[in-house]
Amino acid sequence: MKKGKVAPVIVETKVGKFLLRDFRPPIQLRTSPRKMKTKIKKDLKRLDENSFGLSTNKKRKNKVKKQLNFHEDNQEEEKEEESSLFIIFNNEQDIEFNEDELTNTKSILCFVNSKTRRMLIFSPQSCRITLLGVFTLEQIFGSSANLHGFTLELSQRYPIFNLSSQSLMSIETTTSKTSLSENQIRTFFDNYQLQFSSPDSFVGLVQKFAKVHHDLSVFHIEQFQTTWIESMKEFSQSHLANQWLFNNKTNSDEDEQTQNNENFKQLWPGMGIFKNSYTQSITYSADIQSITNSIISRLSTKTTSDPLVVFVCGAKDSGKSTYLRYLINRCLSQSSHPKITFLDSDIGQSEFTPSGCISLINNLHQPLFGPAASHLTKPLKSFYFGNIKVENDKLIEYLNYVKYLYDFIQNQRQDLLVVNTMGWGSDSGLVIMKELIDLIKPDILIQLRSSNPHFRHIMPA
Repeated sequence: MKKGKVAPVIVETKVGKFLLRDFRPPIQLRTSPRKMKTKIKKDLKRLDENSFGLSTNKKRKNKVKKQLNFHEDNQEEEKEEESSLFIIFNNEQDIEFNEDELTNTKSILCFVNSKTRRMLIFSPQSCRITLLGVFTLEQIFGSSANLHGFTLELSQRYPIFNLSSQSLMSIETTTSKTSLSENQIRTFFDNYQLQFSSPDSFVGLVQKFAKVHHDLSVFHIEQFQTTWIESMKEFSQSHLANQWLFNNKTNSDEDEQTQNNENFKQLWPGMGIFKNSYTQSITYSADIQSITNSIISRLSTKTTSDPLVVFVCGAKDSGKSTYLRYLINRCLSQSSHPKITFLDSDIGQSEFTPSGCISLINNLHQPLFGPAASHLTKPLKSFYFGNIKVENDKLIEYLNYVKYLYDFIQNQRQDLLVVNTMGWGSDSGLVIMKELIDLIKPDILIQLRSSNPHFRHIMPA
C-alpha cells in the first residue's frame, strides 16, 4: 500500500459487513475533549511500556505529551463555555444540590416529569442545549432562541427529530431583556402538568435563579409521537437499525454517548440531555456562516425578479444535507419570508421525496428539524428515475429530467432556488456535475469538502 493511503476498516456484524468510516463533515463537528484526552493518555502509556530507551520512541513520547498539554489547555478554554446542568425529577424524594452554585454560575435548570414525559427548561442567555430524542419544542418565554439556523417563534410547537444517526442540533439562547414574575413561574408549573408534589418550593428556587439571570428563556419539551417513528421501533425491536437510530441497547456494552454519565442524563426512555453541548452537537465554522450570511444579504437586496440560484455539491458524506437544512432554516427566519424552491437531483438520498426521484419542491415554509423522513413533501413536479444511481446508458435521460424541471420552474415566481446534487464526483458523476452547472448557471456554487480520507479525493475542486 502506498504511503499516505488509509486502509478501510471492515466491521463484521450479525447482519453483514460494513465499512467503518471516521467521518467529520465540513460543518464543524467538534470531538469531545475528554475522549481525545483519554486516547492520548493511552498512547502515552503504551509508549512507556514499549520504550526500551529508543530515541525514536522518546521523540514520539514528547510529541504525545505536547498533544496532551494542548488538549488540556483547550479543555480549560472549553470549560469557560460550558454551563452547569441541574435536573430535578418530580418523583425524587430527597433533592440535594448546591443552591449557591445554581445561582452563582451560568446554569441550566430542568424540571422533568418522566411519567408524563414533559419537561421545563430555564436557561440564561448564550447557552446551548442539546437533547437526544424525538420531541416537540415550544419556547414559552424569553427572546426567540435559534435551532439549526431557524429563529423559534414564541408559543409555537415544533416537532424535533434529534436522532443519534444524525448530526445533533442544539437550542441556542439569545439575549433577553425580560424578567420572570412569581405568577408566571407558577403558571408554567400548573399549565404544563409537571405534577411536582411541592411546587411552591421550586417556584421560589426559580425566582432566585431569575434574579441572578435577568435574561432567562423558558422551553417546554414533550415527547412526540409520530407514525413512522413508532412503526420503525415496532419493526426493528431486535434489529441493529433500532440501536443506530434510538440507541436502545440490549446488552451491557452500552454506547458511551447515551449512558447516564457525567456528560449525559436520560430523562425518560428514548430521551436524554447532554451537559456539554459544545462537544456533542453541530457548531458552524466561520466559512459556513460567512457564505450563508452572504446568501441572505444578496437575497434581501435582490432587485430583479430572477431567483437567486444556489448550487450545492460535494462528495459523499461531506455534509450537504445538513448544510442545506441549515441554509433553508436561515432563509425562512428572514422577515421578508422569501419564496424558496428546491430542485433535488440527488436520486440516492432525496431530501423531500423517496429515493429514486428527481423532484421540484416549491413554497417551502416549515423549518427542517430532522432527517429526510421527517419532512417528506408532495412535490410540485417529480420524475421517478427508478434507480439510486445513473448508469452510463441512462445519463442523457437523467439530464433531460433535470432540464425539464429547471425549465418548468422558470415560469414560477420564486426568490431562491436551491439545487441539491449527488455525492458522485468522479467518472460519469463528474460529467453529470459539469453538465448540471452548465445548464443551471448558478449565482452561487458551494462545494463542501469532506475531511474523511476515503472521500477526500472523490470530487476535484
